[in-house]
Amino acid sequence: MSSGMALWLRHNRVHYFFLTSLILSLLVKTAAWKLLEQNGNSVDIDTLWVSALTSIPLLFIFAHEDDFDRVSPRPIKNRRLTLLALVVVWAALVAFLCFWGDLSDYGFFTVIRNDIGLIGLGLISTYVLKKTFIWVVPVFALLGSLTFSWPLEPSVGHSLWGALRAPFSCVMPGGQPNLSALLVIVIWAIGSVIYVQGWSRRRKDKEFCSLTGFRTGKSYSSLVLKGKLRASYAIPIALILIVFSVVAPLASASSWLGSPQILMVQELTVLILFFAPATLCASVISSQARWRSGNADWEDTSPRSRIERLVSVFRISALSTFIPLVILALVLIAISFVGAILSGVSYGVTFRQLWAGTPTFLMIVGFLLASCVIGTLIGYLFRGMWIAPLC
Repeated sequence: MSSGMALWLRHNRVHYFFLTSLILSLLVKTAAWKLLEQNGNSVDIDTLWVSALTSIPLLFIFAHEDDFDRVSPRPIKNRRLTLLALVVVWAALVAFLCFWGDLSDYGFFTVIRNDIGLIGLGLISTYVLKKTFIWVVPVFALLGSLTFSWPLEPSVGHSLWGALRAPFSCVMPGGQPNLSALLVIVIWAIGSVIYVQGWSRRRKDKEFCSLTGFRTGKSYSSLVLKGKLRASYAIPIALILIVFSVVAPLASASSWLGSPQILMVQELTVLILFFAPATLCASVISSQARWRSGNADWEDTSPRSRIERLVSVFRISALSTFIPLVILALVLIAISFVGAILSGVSYGVTFRQLWAGTPTFLMIVGFLLASCVIGTLIGYLFRGMWIAPLC
């Protein structure tokens, strides 16, 4: 391999993400075999696990293209095609190593189909999203597929909506045609064309932001705070967390609407399994603003101490993750309190329920605070865009 090719592959972190996808996939497949398959249990969802841990790290190879690549005298489309081919071949090699000789409906070919499907979704998403968010749509597709359940007689539509969970066969178990492979090939083809052609709806703002903002009459501190909130994606992160966090409590409102204790001890305790990882991941994304904006090196020359800079970053992370979730929990508790009163429960009983659930609520707040602090530290210290989904 020439030194130029080696430097180009290193620039795109190819070797790093190849190794990451291989190690994660082999670990998950080995764990599934040791814990389940060795005892005679059949597992069909491990193909989706392996596909996710293979394809999502590989997607970040496509996110390291910069302006120097685009102005290079060598054709950029040829290099994009080379990266695309390398990723597909490596994904097929990892699938072969994880499912050696398994040609069943949930084996080697199923993993390859899921790999190219997730990669295609990631590439399509770059048409409207930044390349640093190339992992978002595949992760949501993965989460949706993990909650997908098959009816006794699946239809053609199920092979499309549940393409990542469908068997690799021409017909579904009920005899209907299986179009999952066809759908995945179409998704991958569209994503490949979008990536190779460099199509994107996002318009880069090339206007120079001068000091005009200081003539608006706003204070310097408010302008700085506004800039930090925008760079850290604070508002979108807060909205996404609130929307996803409020769905489950509203769905089970009949069980806690008249009892604050049930809400705090049962419902919110279960939801912490989502709250804590989501807060951790969102805090990483928020606190990595210093790397995305290119201010990390400048901050090192700042007269402020590292502790002061960390506290400043934590404030922004808390505003977008920890504080909205705590406010949401308090609102739900208030709704439950009012619901209990309107249901005829006395104030004394309602206050005792509220007091009984307070220790659990404080424990939940502690978990959220710890997740926010850990995520902020990880995002502040490490710049890799792959860190957030890995967390």
